[in-house]
Amino acid sequence: MNPKIGTKLETVKREGVDVVFALDVSTSMLAEDIAPNRLEKSKQLVRQIINTLAGDRIGIIGYAGSAFPQVPITTDFSSARLFLSGMNTNMVSSQGTAMTQAIEMAETYYNDIEQKNRVLFLISDGEDHQGDYASIAAQATKKGIKIYTIGVGTTAGARIPLKRGGCITILQER
Repeated sequence: MNPKIGTKLETVKREGVDVVFALDVSTSMLAEDIAPNRLEKSKQLVRQIINTLAGDRIGIIGYAGSAFPQVPITTDFSSARLFLSGMNTNMVSSQGTAMTQAIEMAETYYNDIEQKNRVLFLISDGEDHQGDYASIAAQATKKGIKIYTIGVGTTAGARIPLKRGGCITILQER
């Protein structure tokens, strides 16, 4: 029989995709024109995409008036789902839709120089209010990043309910 025990280090080339999700967490994402609201529906969508991935790396960015890293690029899908579930509109003090900052931050997530498959899902209910997103997106495309935008909300828009102290206040219609 002659069993042998030992270890062997082997370098394996990863063939997966680096996927970054940039999720709008501005107050307007609380609008309930899509049940339960735009933000929760967006998080459900991201979870569904994560559940279909295998052998890939993912990262998550939150943005409103500015962008912030939520989950650095990782293969740990469980922790990414955990951080995703905790994302809310109180995470950013400044309101807006800073897509340009989200795209620029996503570029820093792709740290594997040899990785050719780079995808950014930009999820929002609105338009960019800060910067020239078209030129920033073009620069990202030149770096090999495929950008897919996902719009969340209806064309009719909806009022944004703000719940404070048990009372609901309608902020505005978007």
